[in-house]
Parts: sequence; C-alpha cells; structure tokens
Amino acid sequence: MKNQGLIFFLFLLFFTQGFSQVVIKGSVANFSTKEPLAYVNIGIRNKEVGTISDKNGNFVLTINQDISLDELVIFSHIGFETIELSLKNLSKQNEIWLVPSVNELNEVVLISPKTWTKKIGRTSKGAGMMHISFYSTYEKEINVELGREKGMLFDIENDCRIDNLNFCISGNEFKSIKFRMNIYNLKDGMPYENILNKSIIIEVKNGQTDWVQFDLKPYEIYLEKEQEQVAITLTWLESKKRDDKNWRFAFYAAMLPYFTIYNRDKSMATWSKSDACISMYVNTTCYK
Repeated sequence: MKNQGLIFFLFLLFFTQGFSQVVIKGSVANFSTKEPLAYVNIGIRNKEVGTISDKNGNFVLTINQDISLDELVIFSHIGFETIELSLKNLSKQNEIWLVPSVNELNEVVLISPKTWTKKIGRTSKGAGMMHISFYSTYEKEINVELGREKGMLFDIENDCRIDNLNFCISGNEFKSIKFRMNIYNLKDGMPYENILNKSIIIEVKNGQTDWVQFDLKPYEIYLEKEQEQVAITLTWLESKKRDDKNWRFAFYAAMLPYFTIYNRDKSMATWSKSDACISMYVNTTCYK
C-alpha cells in the first residue's frame, strides 16, 4: 500500500547576532492518515547535525552558526523518497510532500529441501569486562543525541532468512527505550543504504539487561550471499528515564580484530568504525 506523507514545518529560527546556534522546530505528519509521522531521520549529511522526530512527529534541530545556509537538510523515512532542503529555503516552506518510494521486491519462498540454521555474529558476552555505551551518566542530557546509532558488520556466506536479532545489555537505567533496527549494504567498508523496506521498532522495557531477542520472521528479511557483508545497527529513537541522575545504557563487547563496530552520534553524520565486537548476533535459516 502506497502511503503519502506531508511535513508541516512550524519553524522558529533564531539568527540573532551574538548567539551561536540556529534552532528549527517543526512537526511531521502522514498526509493520508493525518496522523503524526514518528521517527523520521533529519540531518545534514556528514555533519554532526541531526535528530529524529518523536512519537508525535515533533522535532527540534539545533544547528551551529558556522554551518552554511546552503547546506542541505535531509528528511529520510522508510517507505518515502528522501527530501533535501537547503537551510536557506527551509524557512520558506510550510508544506513538503514526501513521495512514496516504489520497492518492487521479488517474493522469496523457501522450497529447497536443504535448509539449516546458522548463528552469525558474537553469541557470547565473554568475561563481561568490556562495554560499549550508548549513553553514560557523564553526558549532560539524554535525548539530545536522538538518532545515535551503533551496530556491527556481519558476513553473509549463504542465502538466508533472518529469523531473529539478539543483543546483550550490560547496563540499563531506563524505564523504556525504543530502537529502530537497520540493515545497510556497504560502500568503501562503511554503511551506505538501508535495504529494509519496513520500519522495525524494538522496545526494551523495565531496565532489562542480559540477552534480548526480537522476532524478525514476520518481516521476511532475506539476504543473499552475493551481498557478502551487511551492517546491522540500532538507532536510538525514544526513551524514558528511571530518574534524573542516571541514564546509562551499554552492551557487552570485546576487542576482537576480526569484527567491526560502526558508530555515529547524529542522523546523517559521518560513520566511524573500530576493530571490536558487540555481543550481537542473528539466527538465520540458510538454504540452497
């Protein structure tokens, strides 16, 4: 079913001399349903400028004064064509149509008599001595980094269906957290395009730690061995704290040279990578 989206911008721009930031406030709504469009990626490519619209479609984008007004702000959401608007023209727009993207996917049916299950990724938490933090108590604020994203490189050696995603939490001081799962193809060894055609939201509740498993069979995600490698990541979308002092969230991890962790702090920001590993894996059904 094709959806159409409409972004309604209710802008508040501050270009006051002597201040170092520009603040853009707006809201995002689905035009066909008239409902808010949650969790839209918003940012400037390869810059530390970005955010995510909240569950009500509202967003606040803070831009440093040294960013040129000719820079393009990107609005990206699964199921829609990407929109790019210069900061200069953004204030002149009050209605922006998001054109639905057309994804013609071939139906995949597992009819092969030979199938087998396989785990891909790191299936243990080891000695539990190393942790990769999404947020720590040293950060001044929570949710200023909406769109922060972390994940790992996965080798694809067979045609397969992903049955579930598993990750191991070492510390969690939140009542609830929502993530979006992403699967990227690679370009020059870095995540490039999200190959999913559905938005997959994972919620972790009540300070849960240890292993979390999320069922992916309903999404029918198939990968081909010709892809060789993909990056699977989690984007921080929304959270509720247990208190106003602590907001640590971390995964078990290890320094392993034959694995790769990917990280970026803002939507559309430049990716970084390191030779390490999150305790994260997928269960797959492979076939010939």
